[in-house]
Amino acid sequence: MESQLKTELGEDLWRACTEGHLEDMEFIISQHKSTDSSYKPPLSSVMKAATLRDKANIVSYCLKQGAIVTEPLMNSLVSAGSFQTHKVLVESGAVDIDYYIPWFGTVLAVAAPAGNYEWTEYCLEKGANANFDRVDEYKTVLAATAENGRIDVVGLLLDHGATLNSSGAIVLAAETGEKEVVSLLLDRGADIHEIGVADPTDPRVTEYMGSALHKAVEGGHKDVVELLLERGADVNLQDVKGRTPLDLAKEVKMPDMVGLLENHSVR
Repeated sequence: MESQLKTELGEDLWRACTEGHLEDMEFIISQHKSTDSSYKPPLSSVMKAATLRDKANIVSYCLKQGAIVTEPLMNSLVSAGSFQTHKVLVESGAVDIDYYIPWFGTVLAVAAPAGNYEWTEYCLEKGANANFDRVDEYKTVLAATAENGRIDVVGLLLDHGATLNSSGAIVLAAETGEKEVVSLLLDRGADIHEIGVADPTDPRVTEYMGSALHKAVEGGHKDVVELLLERGADVNLQDVKGRTPLDLAKEVKMPDMVGLLENHSVR
């Protein structure tokens, strides 16, 4: 993409756009117009180049000149992590805070799981939907963030109205061994026996649904298993295939986990 833009814009205009030199860019455009009265600056490409380097001043200029926000531009924005550009687009009214980008979802759905606290906070304060579902993976923003262990952002989402139970957050956090996140979710009222969220687009996912304890056992996360047992997880709870956590521990041949669960079962 960058090489195509650079070829289209030319070396000088590309450099001015990507380095945020507004006066240089305006001078280059005026030079083109002086030699060709019909010349029209390629605002769409200029704005995309600036977005790739998060040069919000150039993006603001383009918007004032009538440039339109497109899906490819928003793809570039989230791929490049262009927070300042996003702020300009939102505050100018060029895009809604919940603008949906195919595959990525909303900007919040990208910023939160990546652990970008400042960007997540900005989106939420501007009214972003904290309960958006990432359609490509069928995960809530909260679940995807918990899965990645972004504990500070998980707390931020919960503070801004993210629904905890039936979100899949505690199951995914346990599956990836994020003990501190699991503990936080339990402290905030998570259902310790939730068995995750079914994916209506892929029935195969349902076959592997189970509780946080099932997933922690399956992943070999002994510290998370111990935490869940201490917090009251039911060792006899069955997953969708009718297996208990102990059954899973035996299946994956984890003697330490088997012993831990058996000892807890006889208490």
